[in-house]
Amino acid sequence: MKDGAKDTVPSLEVRVAQHITTDGSAIISPRIARWLEHTCKLTADRRIKLRATDPEAYVVLAALHLAALGSDSGTNFAAGQRDTAQSWLSTAAAAQALNVIDRCIRKWCQNGRLHAERVGARWLINPNSIALNDIA
Repeated sequence: MKDGAKDTVPSLEVRVAQHITTDGSAIISPRIARWLEHTCKLTADRRIKLRATDPEAYVVLAALHLAALGSDSGTNFAAGQRDTAQSWLSTAAAAQALNVIDRCIRKWCQNGRLHAERVGARWLINPNSIALNDIA
């Protein structure tokens, strides 16, 4: 490098090209994967439904989910918060808060009416999703 020359930031085209592989696939960082999952509301149920109908989409969204799990703090929507079992509600707690039975909560989780994650055989419900305007 010449004396006095500044490091230049690559152009937008170069930076975009750095995230495209030779086969046309995109490389997505964990932070962006987490943002995409949140923004598009890609729940476990939505991914699982694709398993039989569109296996390629299922595999890609599963990989996206695994990448999102690698994000430490997410993006601004969750700054300083981690989605842990301690901050999410059980089906029993959500049912009590909404004055319905557990089965109703599980159905709402399955059809995407509540933002929830399936962990093993249990559903963990985002406490923000139990607001009445989200249910109605």
